[in-house]
Amino acid sequence: MTGETAGFTVSIIIATYRSGDGIWRVVESLDAQTMPASSFEVIFVDDGSGDGTADRLREIVATRPTWRVLEIPNSGWASRPRNVGIDHARGEYLLFMDHDDSLYPDGLRRSYEYALQTSADVLSPKESKTNDGWWGISSMRAGNLPDVRARDAIDYLLPLVPHKFYRRALVEQHGIRFRDGARVLWEDQFFNIDAYRHAKVVSVLTDTPVYLWHASDTNTSHSFDLSRPDYWEWLAELMQHADRALSGRDNADSRRIMLDLHLRVRVMDRMIRLLARRDDAGSEQALRHASKLVQRYCRGDVERALPRKYQILAGLVRRRDREQLVAMHTLEKNVTGEAVAKDVTWSGHTLTVQIEATIAPENPARPLMVYDRAGVMLALPEVVREKVAASAAHLTDAELTGLRAEPVLRSRSDYLTWPVAFDATPVGLVETSTGLGVRVTGTATIDLRTAAEGNPLRDNVWDLRMEFNWVGYRALKSVRFTGPPMPRVIDGQPAVTYSSASQALSIDLEQRLRTLVSDAGPRPGPAGTARDLAVELTRLPEPSGALQVEELSLVPGDSTKDTPPEALQAAAVPLPGKVEQRGGVGVFIASTSAAPGRYRIAAHREGRLHLTKHALDIASDGAVTWRTP
Repeated sequence: MTGETAGFTVSIIIATYRSGDGIWRVVESLDAQTMPASSFEVIFVDDGSGDGTADRLREIVATRPTWRVLEIPNSGWASRPRNVGIDHARGEYLLFMDHDDSLYPDGLRRSYEYALQTSADVLSPKESKTNDGWWGISSMRAGNLPDVRARDAIDYLLPLVPHKFYRRALVEQHGIRFRDGARVLWEDQFFNIDAYRHAKVVSVLTDTPVYLWHASDTNTSHSFDLSRPDYWEWLAELMQHADRALSGRDNADSRRIMLDLHLRVRVMDRMIRLLARRDDAGSEQALRHASKLVQRYCRGDVERALPRKYQILAGLVRRRDREQLVAMHTLEKNVTGEAVAKDVTWSGHTLTVQIEATIAPENPARPLMVYDRAGVMLALPEVVREKVAASAAHLTDAELTGLRAEPVLRSRSDYLTWPVAFDATPVGLVETSTGLGVRVTGTATIDLRTAAEGNPLRDNVWDLRMEFNWVGYRALKSVRFTGPPMPRVIDGQPAVTYSSASQALSIDLEQRLRTLVSDAGPRPGPAGTARDLAVELTRLPEPSGALQVEELSLVPGDSTKDTPPEALQAAAVPLPGKVEQRGGVGVFIASTSAAPGRYRIAAHREGRLHLTKHALDIASDGAVTWRTP
């Protein structure tokens, strides 16, 4: 059907194979799109499942006029089903989805809108992953980008997964297809390199969540085994493809970026982990393959651009120094990052966090850096020092002040990650309790109205995390916070900054895990009557707007954490109320129909009642006393 059009904005191509119930995530997310259903088509291409998947798909499409099912004999990989989908597509853009992933509700509409606005041949949307809060975040920090192709910046498309929007005319004109075969590693990378090479405009959309990758054991990336010859055969072919397809002055930076990525991640990082795990013929064969790739591609501008750690590793891999590589892995495991919230303040809608971020050794018996007569050097294991020149370990002033620490907010329930503005000041070399480290300090600023790439943060529980990167050493850590809860009511909405169970700084914007009234320091003592209860909240500054409170209930005073949840629920008497301003302070105003007696105050959290530390006494005349044991 090449060249045929039915006026569809997007053709969504989904390769299926024994999809199971995961297919309903795809279906439900497509049904929930804000783009009209008549504007996009969905093409399922079943790869010979043979288990009833195709029958289930036919039932699904029967009630959706723009959806189709195609069936092919089993090919063993997603490439052929996707290619068949391309041949039958009629949309202006193509989007490839995996059979158990989902789209955020406004994903299609906003992506198509931005693709038209930028005249994009390829659009890379904001993608999240259920088990990885850092997924794709490095390419999203710069915000929306109308064209990265003009400045030869393929790194803004990373990761090179197929969950992007490709202009169908571009794909057809240049015959871009997925590498066919029963086991084609990195087929999406081949496809993306070709699309990037031929595209005139490549845009990046970051202000709207679009694609959610649901990590599972069925993903083909779990089958990437370095001890298998085909891992190295396909990696060699992929690196050769990047080297050739991105040759020439216009693609010089992208060529270097791709070779750098493969050398660091798929050759060196994975290699030293394999060698540390195994000492057998398979690992020795893998080291030989890795050595050949380093010798071929790690030279010139590619080698010079590598961070210090990888320059050292490259030399060891090139010479196949197995013992030294294992020693370097031991050193790397001892490198850790720590981010500490030194001061946390609210001002209106904005949370400001003063952070001290440090990379240092975890075990003082294994230093990260040492002094010598020439200055400061990496504390390489002795067996490594024997193999490398002394100058290879010496650190420059720029490296000692070059720690990159970048905070993000990660949501608990919808897996969104947003970069956080961070005004950093390099400190450089510091003496920590475990040895020499490097540090930056800075101010993270979170404006609830704009923190989601110019949009308000969704009601959710958000964790503040920090990514560290220094001379090739990387760490991902939560920002540690040990202070008391800091509740606020902002424009009638709750916001509680608190220390989580793991002492991480978190923000609850929906009273899902925190209870604003309890965290706000209710003043113990007389509190009016059961019909007209009023409690001053000592830790709540003047609220901005009134907040309705429906989360609290009264349960019998002898209730404990061991009381069965069903018993708490059966005995609960609602304590509805609101938080508002009275005389410049926050006050909880409520009423209850509970009979005289002694009660514990419980909060509804994630569908269950949880006891707070507060209690309530109702006298026979209705007088109320609030207690905080």
